[in-house]
Amino acid sequence: MKIIRLYADEKGESHFQDIEVEFQAPTPSGRVSARQAATGIIFREVPAEYDLDWHPAPRRQYIINLDAGVQLTASDGETRRVPID
Repeated sequence: MKIIRLYADEKGESHFQDIEVEFQAPTPSGRVSARQAATGIIFREVPAEYDLDWHPAPRRQYIINLDAGVQLTASDGETRRVPID
């Protein structure tokens, strides 16, 4: 499974990185990856016209869109559109 990492370099400039998540041996409930560290989870619902201007993320986070795509732009100028298929 491919995920997109958006990270800041040592100068604070953000960039995209494609990461392949590797799955371990299949289990009766399907394929699973190694456990990832996490300290909490929040859920957020926004209206369709929601448009958040550029901002630094307040913490490291996973964003999982369930019903709509998103367009992200790194400070290096690269833009990626993450669709929901």
